Amino acid sequence: MTVSLSSTSPSAGLPAVNVNCQSLTPLAPYDLTRYGYASIPIETPEGRQEYQHLQQELSGKAQLLRARLLKAYQELLASIAP
Repeated sequence: MTVSLSSTSPSAGLPAVNVNCQSLTPLAPYDLTRYGYASIPIETPEGRQEYQHLQQELSGKAQLLRARLLKAYQELLASIAP
């Protein structure tokens, strides 16, 4: 990617910024490789099994978090109830 600043924009008389993004590699919105997460090949039986395992693990963590949040909300509501 290159960025350049020209002295003025012909139409507005203001500084102009030109950005060339041709050198950037387009990524899919769900591509997390730049964050250290590899793709899961769900097209294969092994990939589907790995995906299912990770989803079940995430679901278990989410249930624990939901329970903690519900308890905290209930305690908060009980503390402010008349």
